[in-house]
Order: sequence, then C-alpha cells, then structure tokens
Amino acid sequence: MSNGLSPLNKKVVDSSDLYLYRNVGRFESNGGILMAMKNEFVEYLLELLEPFGGVRAKAMFGGFGIYRNDLMFALVAEDTLYLKVDEKTRLDFTAKGLPPFIYENKGKKFSMSYHQAPEEALEDPGEMRQWAEKAYGAALRAAQGKLGKKPKQK
Repeated sequence: MSNGLSPLNKKVVDSSDLYLYRNVGRFESNGGILMAMKNEFVEYLLELLEPFGGVRAKAMFGGFGIYRNDLMFALVAEDTLYLKVDEKTRLDFTAKGLPPFIYENKGKKFSMSYHQAPEEALEDPGEMRQWAEKAYGAALRAAQGKLGKKPKQK
C-alpha cells in the first residue's frame, strides 16, 4: 500500500479522505497527517457490530453516523449510541424507557427518529445484533418510503 500501512490494517471509519485504521489506532489522512479525532467508543461499537457485517462509521456534525451498505442506521452523539426507529419498532424502545435523540438548534429542540440503545446491547454482541437488525430494518423502510414518494411540485 502506498500509505505505508500493512494489508492487515482494515479501514473501519471514513469521512471524505479521513480514515481510521483499527490496528494503528489513529486517524490518518491520505497524506499521512495524524488527526486528533480518535473515538474509542466508536471503535468499540464497530467491534461489537462486526458480526452484523459491513458496518462503518462516518464523522459528522461532532458525532458519528453508523452505516451498513451505505445506509445510516445509528448515530453516536456524546458517546451515546442511538438506533433508527420507525412506527414498527418505536414501541420496543419506548417500552424500555429509551429516550429519543434530541438536538437543539437556535433555541428550539428537535427530536429525530433515533432512540438510545439499551445498555444490555452495549455489553453483548448477540443482543446488539438483534437491536441493530431492528434499526437497519427501520432505515431500509425509511429509504424505501423515500423512493416511493412523488417529487415535490414547484
């Protein structure tokens, strides 16, 4: 490889040309400049989600989006994992008292279709896989819904 990394180093996080290599434990641009964006919690989540397959993280808005097959199904904000929900899965989260992801912009609070992941999922890969499948299913349904919508008339 031209960047000096061995083939054993797997790319697990990307954001434009910014990469995190698990075995080197640091972010590195294509030019080899070290960046201070390492997030151990995100690294841990990627390892926990590895059995789910094809999962990567992308830095965004001070947090991270968690993707599978280029479809965002989770987000990380302030070292908290939130999973995508929809009408089919929301009750599973609310029944456990898991709060939605809420952000503030210009003094207003906005809730998104993501809820906090249960603690037990953060400790057990099998449990995480079940919750990740729910979230990925919600993301797939949302994407399919967007494809089926008619374009806005101007």
